Amino acid sequence: RCRWETAPTVPDGEFLNLEDPCQTWQCSVEDRSFAILGCGLIGNPYNCEIVRGTGPYPNCCYRTNCTGIPQYPRPYYLGNDYRYSGN
Repeated sequence: RCRWETAPTVPDGEFLNLEDPCQTWQCSVEDRSFAILGCGLIGNPYNCEIVRGTGPYPNCCYRTNCTGIPQYPRPYYLGNDYRYSGN
């Protein structure tokens, strides 16, 4: 079993899913340590917002929310003028 300060005791090979910080800790009795994994990187589609989830890991990770947000063509520069994706 693994222990860290005030965190609950975690059996070998099991996970402790936290909300703040938004991480999961895996106990390794052999290594006498926790392997800590946080949220991954996310892409942000054009004109969407990034919101943090609620609850323990992985529900607390940030995610994109495009609900109710109009999606416009994304401008890009080509040569001497701007074009729009989808055109």
